[in-house]
Amino acid sequence: MRKYLLFLPTVAIILALLLPSCLREQAAALDGGYPAPVAQIILTKCALSGCHNAQDKDLAAGLDLSTWQACFQGTEDFESVVIPHYTMESHVFMHCNTFADLGEQLSPRMPKTGAALSREELKILDDWIMQGAPDKYGRLPFSDRPNRSKIYVTNQGCDRVAVIDANSRLLMRYIQVGTSSGVEGPHKVSVSRDSRYVYVLLNNDGVLHKIDATTDEIIGSASFGAGNWVNFILTKDGSRAFVLDSENDGRVVVVNLNNMIDEKYYSGTGLFVLPHGMSLSPDEQYLYVLPSGGNFVYKMDVTDPLQPQLPQKVCLVPGSQASFSAADNLNFHEIVFSPDGTKYFVNTQLKNDVRVYNAKNDSLLSIIPTAIYPQEFAFSKRFPYLFVSCISDSTCTSNACLGAITVIDYNSLQVVKHIKEGFYQPHGLVVDDANHRLFIASRNLDLKGPPPHHTAACAGRNGFISSVNLDNLSLEDYHVDLSVDPYSVDIRR
Repeated sequence: MRKYLLFLPTVAIILALLLPSCLREQAAALDGGYPAPVAQIILTKCALSGCHNAQDKDLAAGLDLSTWQACFQGTEDFESVVIPHYTMESHVFMHCNTFADLGEQLSPRMPKTGAALSREELKILDDWIMQGAPDKYGRLPFSDRPNRSKIYVTNQGCDRVAVIDANSRLLMRYIQVGTSSGVEGPHKVSVSRDSRYVYVLLNNDGVLHKIDATTDEIIGSASFGAGNWVNFILTKDGSRAFVLDSENDGRVVVVNLNNMIDEKYYSGTGLFVLPHGMSLSPDEQYLYVLPSGGNFVYKMDVTDPLQPQLPQKVCLVPGSQASFSAADNLNFHEIVFSPDGTKYFVNTQLKNDVRVYNAKNDSLLSIIPTAIYPQEFAFSKRFPYLFVSCISDSTCTSNACLGAITVIDYNSLQVVKHIKEGFYQPHGLVVDDANHRLFIASRNLDLKGPPPHHTAACAGRNGFISSVNLDNLSLEDYHVDLSVDPYSVDIRR
C-alpha cells in the first residue's frame, strides 16, 4: 500500500509537467501559431479542406498555411508567400487584395471560393506583415537559426538586398539600404571571412554599409561622396576594405571596418584611370587595380596601406607596352586570384575571353574563350571550377533566355562547359560548396526577358535568381523572382 501511495505524487508531478505542453499543443492547433486576428483570417478562409492545409497542399502549389511555421516553408516552386516587412512583395496579401488603393492585385484571386477578404481583414494582414509577420509569441520568421548560411543579393533598382536561406533557397527578407530618397544603387555585396558581417557598397552616393549577418540589420556606414563606386575588397582579417571609385580620375579609399572611418585616399590626376576590377594578392602585399580601358593592370605595393608605393603599370599583353590607346583596349572587367593563389584571372569584354597569369611574375599562361561579354567570376573549392557570367550571349535556344555561364577548369585551364539556358542577363554569381550549388542573379532588364510574377515596387522590372547543380553542371528547377536589377551575390557560409 505504501508503494502505491508513493507512486501517486510521482504521477502528479509528471502530469503537471506534461499539462502545459499539452495545452500549448492544443492552443497551437486552434490558432496555428499565428497571432489571433491573423489566425482568424488564415485558418477560416485559406487553410481549408481542398486548399492550403496540410492534407491538400499538393493541390494548391504545395503551400500549407495551417500553421505559422508551415507558412514560411513556401510553395513547391520555392516561392515565399510572406516577406516580412514587405506587404507588396507578399503573395498572401496581393492574391487576396481586391482594393486597388491598397496595392497590387494578383490573379487568381484568393480565397478561390467564398467571399473576398474585407478591407478590415486586409488591413490586419498588412499590419502583421509590416511588423515582420511574427508568430503569436512575437518571434520573427527564420529567427530560429541565427548562424544559418545565407545568400545575399543586391537589387540596384530598389535599394534593397535580398536575403535567401542557402539550404531551402527561400527568400527570407529584404534589407533596405541607402541614406537618401534617391536611388543609390547597391552595387556590390561581400561577406567577411568570419561570416559576422555583410558589406554593401552604394554606387551613386559612395556609401559602404556594415550589416550584422546574424540580425541582418545595418550597424554602421562610411560615406565617401558622389562618384561611381563599383568595387571593394576586404582584407582577410576583416579589419580594412579597399573601396574603388571608377571615374576617369579614379581613386581608392582605405576604410577601417572596425570604426567605419576612411583612413586614406589613393587619388590624384592620372593615378588610376577608369579603374574597375580590383583584387588583393594572397599575401596582401599588392593591390591589383584593373582599368576598363587599355591593356595593363595597376600593381600597387600596399604592405603598409597607409603609406603605399606608387602603382606600376604591368602590361598584360606579351611583347607590348602598357597603353590606353584604342588599338590596345581589351575592355577588362574583373580580376581574381585562384584558390591556391598561384594564378590570377582577368576577363576581357572586347575579346570575350579569360586570360590567366602567373602570380609570381605576371606572365601570361593561357587565353581561354568564353561566351559573349564576360562579367563576374566565382570559384568552387570542392570542384576545380571557375564560373564566368557572360551577360550578352545570345546563342541559347529558347526565346526567354539571354546570357550564359562559362565553366573553366582552373587547374587544366580548359573550358568544361557553356551553360546557356535559364538566365536573362546573368551577372552576379556565387558558389555554395556545402550544397553543391551555383547561384546566379539575372538582371532581366530587357522587356523580352521572362515576365516577372508581379509589378516591381519601384521603377524597372523584377529580376530573378536561379541555380546550377555542381555535380552535373545542369540547371536546377529553381527560379525565384527578386526585386529590380539583381546584380551582386555573396554567401554567408
